[in-house]
Amino acid sequence: MATFDFPINRFNGVLRFKVWDRDPMKPDDYIGKVEIPIDEWLEDHESSPAFPFEGRLNTPFHKMITSKNGTQAGNIELKIGSVPVSGIVMLEVKVLRIGLDMDPICKISFAGKSSSTCRVRNSLKPVWNHKLLLRVHESEANLDVNIDLFDHDKITSSDRIGRASLPLPDLIAEGPNLDPETMIYRKLAITKEEDIPESELQIKGDRLGPECAPVVIVRAQYLPYGALRQMFWRQLLVLYTKSQDGPASRPALERMLLSLGSNPSPETIANFFNGSQERNLTFDEVILRLEDAVQTPQKSL
Repeated sequence: MATFDFPINRFNGVLRFKVWDRDPMKPDDYIGKVEIPIDEWLEDHESSPAFPFEGRLNTPFHKMITSKNGTQAGNIELKIGSVPVSGIVMLEVKVLRIGLDMDPICKISFAGKSSSTCRVRNSLKPVWNHKLLLRVHESEANLDVNIDLFDHDKITSSDRIGRASLPLPDLIAEGPNLDPETMIYRKLAITKEEDIPESELQIKGDRLGPECAPVVIVRAQYLPYGALRQMFWRQLLVLYTKSQDGPASRPALERMLLSLGSNPSPETIANFFNGSQERNLTFDEVILRLEDAVQTPQKSL
């Protein structure tokens, strides 16, 4: 905890806090800032209000205020926590069909994160096969994945030609869904890249005439974090049971948990099998018990 003592002579001013990630080897990374209006901070509140944080973390800052001897004194508690990840987008920017002689380069951006393809010189149909993973936080589920096309220029700044957008809500709707009755992702993700269908996205921009309609071909798939975890459990079960669809025996489950660095107690294993010494479990039963263990803080494997 850090303590600061400084006078406030303007009650209509603003307290500004900037957050950096200290790095001894290179320049510090700027995380974001929060602005707290002093007049609002000095008001009496039933509970500590939250002030919006602008930056890489979508976590509110909280304050607490006390009064003593007729003077306003307060203490500000800054809380920065991890932002829940709801899923990932697997994206591959494959080919561009543009019909213009240029040095194309594409910049992919989403929620403050970006990646660029390589430059292809004097090409009407560059092939990139540029692959990346985009983490999606809960507050970013309604955003678009943007693909900006630039004409690379070594002398001046590159010229922006246009943009294609991939709405994330559409990808989420096409992705695996959790069955509310079984709590299992039945529409599980496609595991082979070549099986993910290709999509053509039209690039639009003021510089493009009606006779020019560039198209970028992409492969994209959204995977909820829960589906990824269940896929991981299922692949481990296949490995340790030597079967594609089960069942899982007690020795196989014990070996699998040991491979994860867990040292399960006999009580833990017995709870998996509901006390039965002979009964095997289906893959879905094992997955549900593992999901319950990892999502309940007081439980462990």
